[in-house]
Amino acid sequence: MTKGVTIRPACKGDASEMLKVYESFTSQFVGSAARTLKLFRRMLSGKEKVNWVALDNGGRIIGYLCARLDRQMNRGEFREVAVDIDHDFVEVAKPLVEKVQDTFMAKKVSILQTTSIRNPWFEKLFPEFGFFESDTLGVFMYAVLDPRKLLDELSPVFITRLKQLKDWNGSVQIVCSGYSIFLHKTDEETREETWINQHVDIKVELDQALLTRVLFGITEFFQALGSGEIKIETRLHEKASTRVLRGLFPRKQFLIMDYW
Repeated sequence: MTKGVTIRPACKGDASEMLKVYESFTSQFVGSAARTLKLFRRMLSGKEKVNWVALDNGGRIIGYLCARLDRQMNRGEFREVAVDIDHDFVEVAKPLVEKVQDTFMAKKVSILQTTSIRNPWFEKLFPEFGFFESDTLGVFMYAVLDPRKLLDELSPVFITRLKQLKDWNGSVQIVCSGYSIFLHKTDEETREETWINQHVDIKVELDQALLTRVLFGITEFFQALGSGEIKIETRLHEKASTRVLRGLFPRKQFLIMDYW
């Protein structure tokens, strides 16, 4: 529960705290874009930018909304909404969206646009403001050149997903094209291990192409498991292993893509 949220216009001095919010928010998603203080300061400059931050009772930034006015298209663009993972997304983001939408309406824009509401958080918020999904003909191509680096980049995502799994502690090994990451969850913390000198509770093995398809939602994890494309070794009973695997590979996944 998040109480006592206040909002104000963002300024360049907010860049550091906004970066921390971004890193917290995107830890639950796949493919978080690289952000630096320099990029945030650039995003906070420019007269066509509309940027607001949300603060808790102590004055700490816990969320932000970055938007832009496209005068040529007479369009208001909600570019990025992020909320610290320890706070309620809707309660923090809603006043930000309301304020920026009012700003755009006062400028008499013809269109309001946001990124995909397939983001599981966005779809809880934007439809109530009248947003709907529109198909696009855009094509996105992706290639994995280094499976070890891919696993390193995905490790924080899997750690966050395991951390959110209630009433289960244990160890997981994910093997991709011969490379592994080992994850260990306890009541106190969830972390990546360099090596676990014991049998893991669940071992998942798949190649880099299949892992990419699963993360992009092209292939459903349990369908690939049923067809034998994914190999599982587990010491858990079926119900427990299924719950852990659904936590690691949810049906609805969202990729944060960078277009700054």
